[in-house]
Amino acid sequence: MASLTSLVENRVGRNFIIFHPSDFSTASEVAFGHALKIALQSKAKLDLMHVEPSLSSEKPDWLNFPGVRATLTRWGVLPEGVARQEVAKVGLRVRKILKSSTDPVETMLRHFQRFPPDLIVLATHQREGLDRWLHKAVAEPLARRSRAMTLFIPQGGRGFVSLDDGTVALKRILVPFDHVPHPRTALRRAFLLARGLDARRENSAWFTWGSLGRHRKLFCRKCLAGPVKSS
Repeated sequence: MASLTSLVENRVGRNFIIFHPSDFSTASEVAFGHALKIALQSKAKLDLMHVEPSLSSEKPDWLNFPGVRATLTRWGVLPEGVARQEVAKVGLRVRKILKSSTDPVETMLRHFQRFPPDLIVLATHQREGLDRWLHKAVAEPLARRSRAMTLFIPQGGRGFVSLDDGTVALKRILVPFDHVPHPRTALRRAFLLARGLDARRENSAWFTWGSLGRHRKLFCRKCLAGPVKSS
């Protein structure tokens, strides 16, 4: 994912930062797998954050974070029993952050003031009805207010990164758009994401969009070649 990373490094002169908020749920673990894979491929910084209303010294919250070394070992990236320092040798820099707050969105936004993310990868629980009233939304407000590129992994979805072995199964990317704003930025970044994840030729991403009831297709390799054109 060198090209996607270079967009940030050339523009603001710093490393690419991926942010993943974890609530230690199964859905969040799947999202963590995507964040870790993208960070690994892009040699990026990976910030993992968990927010609790209160932190107890008796509760080992650090142990609840997804295991970076264990996951990389399972994926065959690291051998068994490596020290924490060995993670950096594969180009991955990970920071685990615990915060005490009753408002996780505001806490994360304050963190972004110091460490603005270039990509947020998070799980969304897609609650409905009474359950939506009883649980404060985090995913959508965080994405909207941070104005950062965001990858949502819906609860119950498999996503495109296997948590078991780290393989990528990315076949198609759907980019819905209207006349405003122009879709070129979304198309290019989606293409760079797919290319950075080493999507194989047989799984090349196609971008499908509709406008006024008409649907067209654009092969992803054309996204970076000047103006976007339909095919």
